[in-house]
Amino acid sequence: MSSGETKNYKSTPLRQIMIFDVVEGPRTGEKISVPMPEPGEPPVLIGRSRECQIWIDAQNISRRNTEILSGPDRRPVIRDMGSVNGTLVNGQSISQTTPLPIKKGDRIRVGLTELIFQDLTQLDVPAPATAPSMPYPVQPFPGSARISAPGLASPSTVTFAPGQRPPVPPLAGSRPVSAPLPPASATGDYFVYLVVRGGERYLFENEEATVGRGQANDIVIDSNSISRQHARFQKTVAGVFVTDLGSTNKTFVNGVQADGPVLLRDGDVVRFGDIEADFQLEPQRVTNMNRLVPRFDPNDAEKTFISMGFQTTEREPPAGEQSFNSRSVEATFMSSPLKYSGSFSDSKKNLEGAETALDIDMSQVRVVGRNLRQASSVIPGTAPLDRKSSQPVLQEVARVEGVFLTEGTGRATELVLNNVSLGLKPGELVALVGPSGSGKTELLQLLGGFRAADRGRVMVLGRNLPTTEAAGGQRPNLENDRDLARWRTSSIGYLPSEAELNPKLTILEQIIFVLEQGGFGRNPLDRMEKATAQLDFVGLAAPEMLRLRPADLNRTERKLVALARALALDPPLLLTDEPTGRVPSASAERIFNLLKQVAAKNQTVFMVTSDQLWARNADRQVEIIDGSIVGSLT
Repeated sequence: MSSGETKNYKSTPLRQIMIFDVVEGPRTGEKISVPMPEPGEPPVLIGRSRECQIWIDAQNISRRNTEILSGPDRRPVIRDMGSVNGTLVNGQSISQTTPLPIKKGDRIRVGLTELIFQDLTQLDVPAPATAPSMPYPVQPFPGSARISAPGLASPSTVTFAPGQRPPVPPLAGSRPVSAPLPPASATGDYFVYLVVRGGERYLFENEEATVGRGQANDIVIDSNSISRQHARFQKTVAGVFVTDLGSTNKTFVNGVQADGPVLLRDGDVVRFGDIEADFQLEPQRVTNMNRLVPRFDPNDAEKTFISMGFQTTEREPPAGEQSFNSRSVEATFMSSPLKYSGSFSDSKKNLEGAETALDIDMSQVRVVGRNLRQASSVIPGTAPLDRKSSQPVLQEVARVEGVFLTEGTGRATELVLNNVSLGLKPGELVALVGPSGSGKTELLQLLGGFRAADRGRVMVLGRNLPTTEAAGGQRPNLENDRDLARWRTSSIGYLPSEAELNPKLTILEQIIFVLEQGGFGRNPLDRMEKATAQLDFVGLAAPEMLRLRPADLNRTERKLVALARALALDPPLLLTDEPTGRVPSASAERIFNLLKQVAAKNQTVFMVTSDQLWARNADRQVEIIDGSIVGSLT
């Protein structure tokens, strides 16, 4: 461009600021201003943890209570984060899975604190390049800006010329602005790895992954310096952010404590407690060189290259084969370690010389990450037809459609389930979450055939369960239905919230009794062997344990016996009510891992839980509020 020539660039959107007035709670009378997150950026958090941009120091508020995100129109939407007391907007509870738009004048209540959303205002400050969601409230005064940020001892007032942009405060854990920055994790161009020093290499996929000592995390690190759930990685269009989850020993990036979401760059060192890990990025175009593994076709003397989804000779790969699925890579190469080697054509040698080929042992790579996108429906799609038999292929274990359930009579009648629809597929672990009194246990009992719905359709394992409507308006007496009882015993496992064991029977006899009721085996030795195997599955097969009675067991052992009893006949559907409740955290992890093993055997597990940790680690999370299904996350 010649000297004096003017080039017009498209201006970036003005940074929007959300303004709230606190009218109740410990910060009454304050006006809170926080930057509005742009689409794809981490949300603004409300809670009592200091990582939250809107920090409220009150015991009636959860550590991370509520989050505010950007909607499609760059307007704020709000969502509860599974808090104990929930989040209210204008007096109405909001969902954990379906964000609710908020507008000027809306009253937001978290615990005993109430905020009024005043509106959005704009300040000519571009979105920070290093950390879009870092909390640095900016007051739009003409000619000055009051900026507070992590690392600053106190809020600072910066004066600038008219039309000049206020400076963006530095991010905790980031490099100096003057230093050249390595690439951030552009999700479409790079593969994202976390390499734990002295441990394993993890390939990060999907939208979220957690790190911690607990077995329910995506990345499990067995160290006493790490909390049960220590930190979370979030993959956005802006890059990958790491956030501490209130851990005891904190999370650090390049030696600086991560007080909020920190954008990671290639080469950053992330420390969880005493454990360090390297954050690495590898360009996809380079890694694509490793997709072709030289192998010989025994029926053909010409060497071939077998890749994901196609097979070709030493000529250039077909057009359009530059897409990459790392899960396919893991599935293809896990059986044998992959070292990048082999003879290539001249064109491939030139390409190899132009780009640095990676030397990766894929057997040492674990793919981690969860997809948290909103599911389109809580009911799986229609099962396809078997071409040979023209019968639907069984792809559903249970289906509930338009179900209503009431309790009480006359003026005491109360609606418990309101037009509920739900589907369960074979081999999946589904968590049903919701506040107390939302109808979770009642829905579980409907699926188990323990009670009848007023109207609607409840089909389990191809059997339509009775409803009041189908019985001519009279509520069916399911306790006296012997055929239903036999079917329920052989087809459905049920684990109640409180283990109800026969106090007169030993734990071995508890399992044998169920096997006898289900008609398993004619030889008592077969039933004893089967019962011992089930107790061994839950870790209670020691000879001294088999002779104990319920009074001799602790709370965890009683729950494990009840689980073994529910699984005695290997039912295709296991219904569990708060399986991880009222036990120590280590026992909860043990039980949850057992449920995952059950689902891995192609048995369906439907779990009612109020613990968001375990719900988020299930294959699917369904939320119910006031008897209505409000969302589903996969």
